[in-house]
Amino acid sequence: MSYQGRKRVVMIGPRAQAVLAAFTPEQPTDFYFSPQASVEQFHAERAANRRTPKYASHMKRNATRAKGQHRKPRTQYTTASYGYAIRRAIERANAPYVEAGVELELHIPEWAPNQITALARHNGPSPLRPRSSPGRTRTRTSRRDTGPR
Repeated sequence: MSYQGRKRVVMIGPRAQAVLAAFTPEQPTDFYFSPQASVEQFHAERAANRRTPKYASHMKRNATRAKGQHRKPRTQYTTASYGYAIRRAIERANAPYVEAGVELELHIPEWAPNQITALARHNGPSPLRPRSSPGRTRTRTSRRDTGPR
């Protein structure tokens, strides 16, 4: 991606790369996490785990039924859809605690997608590797790099 003609470089450490290896898409231009792929996988798993056979009358009805009435999932998450997915995942993870009546202190806290950016911005710049000489270091901030200092 680019913004204002600048390339965006996202550094991912070795442990995160090991986690992401299981989600690597087939095509290098595809997104790692796609709502469209998730929905397709969900439907395929549901069809594979079906307990009752598909009757001819059901197949006939499904063939004539109007399609496209529902909004189709996109190929990528937006900030809003990513936040919604996070909220749903936290609610599902906390559901057993709520049912068991466990104290709120043990629940997974609410979280938002831009929270990491805000934390990084407010906790101060983090040092990066030296850019040119061993005595010179560079820091990463939320503002764009203005070049050599």
